[in-house]
Amino acid sequence: MTHQSRMRIAIDAHALGRGQAGYESYLRYLTAELPAAAPDAEFWLYAGRDAAALDTAIPAHRVLSHSRARRLLLDLPRVLRRDRPDLLHVQYVAPFPCPVPVVATIHDLSFIDVPQFFSGVERMLLRAAVGRTARLARRIVTVSEFSKQRLMAIYSLPEDRVVIAPNAAGPHFRPARAPEDVRAPYILMVGDLQPRKNHIGAIRAFAEFSRATRHRLKIAGRQTHFVAQIRREAAASGAGDRIDFLGYVPDADLPALYRGADCCLYPSFYEGFGLPVLEAMACGTPVVTSRGTALEEVADSAAILADASDPRDIAQALHGAIARRAQLSAAGLRRARRYSWSESARETARAFREALGITGDIANVAAPVPVPDEVQTS
Repeated sequence: MTHQSRMRIAIDAHALGRGQAGYESYLRYLTAELPAAAPDAEFWLYAGRDAAALDTAIPAHRVLSHSRARRLLLDLPRVLRRDRPDLLHVQYVAPFPCPVPVVATIHDLSFIDVPQFFSGVERMLLRAAVGRTARLARRIVTVSEFSKQRLMAIYSLPEDRVVIAPNAAGPHFRPARAPEDVRAPYILMVGDLQPRKNHIGAIRAFAEFSRATRHRLKIAGRQTHFVAQIRREAAASGAGDRIDFLGYVPDADLPALYRGADCCLYPSFYEGFGLPVLEAMACGTPVVTSRGTALEEVADSAAILADASDPRDIAQALHGAIARRAQLSAAGLRRARRYSWSESARETARAFREALGITGDIANVAAPVPVPDEVQTS
């Protein structure tokens, strides 16, 4: 890359259009802000066929297969050799082989820290693929101080190689008057129906909480193999007739759900960030979430924290959130305003420049300085 040229950044955006919740939201919001954050760069989006019709800030440059193995072992290596971008940005896993430098966003290390929520095959593949990517990447972007410390500890990374670029709520997550609803008030839980999100604990807590209220529990999230077990728990809870499974809810429809809720419940066992916490806060909705991991860091003092493994503690937290609704709503709005995708994009762009050895400000980019080449070539 020459002193006068613009960075050519390719982005593996295969998650766009796939209904992959947080990973897809991350890509949409980040790519919307990157062109302004890095006017010294040209961005190429490598996406799947589902992204072709999406209104994205960066149009799709190449189409990738939906098959994970084909994308990582064939499609990406081939198009990277053909296009020769200066850098590839991925989430979690770099292609093999990878003929260009890599910056990787690794949101968390749940497959290492809470392995019980993954199958044996998933654990083995993720440990190998993410470990290789962490060693390969010239910079790693992550979303919280919690995840940064775990990455440094697990992969023995120097601090300056890991950049924090936190998530944020999208611009359409904001307070507004919710439509009048004559039906029962509700508690909202947003997240894929997987064991780590703790839907079973949430249902048990709601069963306890609902004895003294007329609330319903609305559960929004993509169904997985675990949904049958969650539905059985709901049916056996004694409050099953007050629990609604909404399935996957598009990002554009989530703000109205948050605004109408008396509280957002997010009692996950482990998170590298926990975007629904911030989305609810940005809509002015009180939040109950878990102690520990990144959730406590993101929520700070603007939510009520509970023990994820104790349904009674969660139920008590729900009662507290309803009682302190106005106070928590104001605190949550202040907290949410501290995060922005434009700032996240600026930090990510900084990671791109550092990975390419570019120093100085954008207006007067200095010539690249030598960077140890850790990249496998083909």
